[in-house]
Amino acid sequence: MKRTSPSAFTLVEVLTGIVVFATISACTAVAVGTLFRGEQLSRARNIAINLMQKSQEEIRKAALTFYDPPQGPLEDCQFPGPNFGNTNRACGLKALDASFTGYTRSVTIAPESGSSELKKAIITVNWTDLGQPKSIQSAVLLAHPPDALPGNVVGIVKSTANGNPLLPNVQIRLFRVGGKDFQLNSAAAISKSENNEDINFNFKATTGAYQVDPGTWNLTANLDHYESYTHPQPIVVSSSLESRRIEIFLRPLPDDAHLQIRMINALTNQPLGDFHQGRSYVLDDYEPTKQVHDWRENQTSWDTTIHFSNTNPQQLTVMTLWAYRAGYAQRPSCSGLAYEPDGWSSSRYLQNGAINCNNPYNGNAASDRIVVNPGDSFPVIIPLYPVPEATVSGTVKDQNGQVLEGAKVFAKWPRRDSDATFGNAWWWKNGYYPFAVTDRNGNFTLNVPAVQELFESTPQNYLELIAQKKMPSQDCCNTISQVDRQSNLVNVGRALKEGDLATGILLIIPNGGTYNCGNVQGQMRNGETGALVSNALIILSGSANTTDGGGYYIYQCPGVGFQLPEGLADFHSSKNAYYPFDQSGNEFYTPQPAVNIKANQLVNYNAKMWPVGVGRVIVHVTKKGSGGGTPIKGASVKFNPYNAGPSVTMTTGNDGQAVFDGVVETWPPPGVIGDNYYKQTPRSHSIDITHPSYEPDHGEILNLEKGQTITIEIELTGHGAA
Repeated sequence: MKRTSPSAFTLVEVLTGIVVFATISACTAVAVGTLFRGEQLSRARNIAINLMQKSQEEIRKAALTFYDPPQGPLEDCQFPGPNFGNTNRACGLKALDASFTGYTRSVTIAPESGSSELKKAIITVNWTDLGQPKSIQSAVLLAHPPDALPGNVVGIVKSTANGNPLLPNVQIRLFRVGGKDFQLNSAAAISKSENNEDINFNFKATTGAYQVDPGTWNLTANLDHYESYTHPQPIVVSSSLESRRIEIFLRPLPDDAHLQIRMINALTNQPLGDFHQGRSYVLDDYEPTKQVHDWRENQTSWDTTIHFSNTNPQQLTVMTLWAYRAGYAQRPSCSGLAYEPDGWSSSRYLQNGAINCNNPYNGNAASDRIVVNPGDSFPVIIPLYPVPEATVSGTVKDQNGQVLEGAKVFAKWPRRDSDATFGNAWWWKNGYYPFAVTDRNGNFTLNVPAVQELFESTPQNYLELIAQKKMPSQDCCNTISQVDRQSNLVNVGRALKEGDLATGILLIIPNGGTYNCGNVQGQMRNGETGALVSNALIILSGSANTTDGGGYYIYQCPGVGFQLPEGLADFHSSKNAYYPFDQSGNEFYTPQPAVNIKANQLVNYNAKMWPVGVGRVIVHVTKKGSGGGTPIKGASVKFNPYNAGPSVTMTTGNDGQAVFDGVVETWPPPGVIGDNYYKQTPRSHSIDITHPSYEPDHGEILNLEKGQTITIEIELTGHGAA
């Protein structure tokens, strides 16, 4: 085709140009699309790498606290999926945020093979690209971290009352189960935390240093008249950091109520002066729950406080028990007898003077008639009647039938099943045990309780009498002494009603008797050397003696006769620098035969004592992991001897040593081992070591021989160390 102009294109040229341009455009589009997809892949992988690096840093941080028990071990921590915070053992890893949408990670941790100081964490990051799963993985070796430095916990405690006033003197407790326990009281004034927050409690040491080990802690708060508080989540303490302020609000409890309980004589309306052996109780629904609010013994007037956990009123029963033993009772009685021996109960004895025997004496939810509300002050008057009386008379003689002048006669109530375990109920009135004294003819007259006005008319419920008097007795060494003798308890043999008179009662007191006596002699020897021991104290049948210069002792009367009562007797001996001997056995000696004292004879009894050996103990306190054993100055070393003697506390010097001289040897000493005369049970000393900058430690001294010097090495771990 011919051009019509030099600048014009032929049709062929135009068509060729179009084809070339289309081809170039297509190639350009392919190149641009490939480049864009490559950028997408690179960006996704970069995000995965960032997540990998973030996970590595979080695991390294977690290892500082959770590498070993008690917070770890690290391999027990659970690191699932995208949300690390939903497990019980998240170990500080946080949930993935919006920057990592579409990505997940997983972590497995195990000790590195062949190493006790390395653990390996395998981190895997997963994502999807154009429908295809992608992942990258890395391994992190974690060495045993250095000792973690302590952190601190601060907070503020207020009341929920109007205005939320600050609460001082609240007991704040920070603790781990089975572990450390910090306690302090909240302050009355506000101070500033390091984060410039208002606080009134701070767990720093008095020196200002942090002291709370990193990890999780429980926190409680308690103050009288407020509900107890337990923080809903564990407190996480980080190394070298102070917590954000812990806010505590305590809810006030309702005001206490008060009962003023007073006992009066129902006949005179005057206060009782004495309630000896009697008891009084404040009960709440006693029958079903056995709940005792408060109780007293021997008191006629007392106040009790009733606490409230809410504003609901409380229904209570006030009652007395064993009033008869104090000489008082209540009338009428629901038993069919005239008097109630236990006394008065607000459940039965109503305010209008009526009695409701359908109500249980101890009260229950339906019959508690004392109703108190928060803040009440409620008077409770308990009217009691003096026990009605009868009269008994009779004679007191000795076993030979001779009348006894000056004998005392006492009366005893019948023993009741409900209080039999608390001893005999002797007749008590007006603050003393009434008694009668026999005249020159041995006769007596005594006012006693009219027992059958309170108890059934059965022989086991009858009154009993007893007489007592000092009677002459011939003792060892032919001396005459006065000894207390009592008659048997004698049942009066009849029911006693008010105003009755029972006569002809005979009480017989046995004579003092004569002792058969003998003498004892022997020697005391040193168990280690066999040498005789002089000036050793001997105790036999309660009588003291001492060995002479030859280690010999003898029990005999100064004049004629024998000194010790016949029969088997315990033998004890002691002397400074010897382990004390006890014939019946003690911590050092096995039981030996008792001394058999025979009437009108001299018997022999020899014994031996082991001498006490002492040694020297050096306690050397150093810093754990310091290589050359850096000594710790100012550590308190408390020495606790096995023999329950007083503990001794010393402080280490610049060399880290505390020296204890004159330490009793551990038991048994070498010469005692295998000799069945002595106890073979090992007994060791112990030491307790404390320092404000280190964890406390404890040590045992198992073997220390006489004249020996031993050194105990103690390594202390700094606060916060794993």
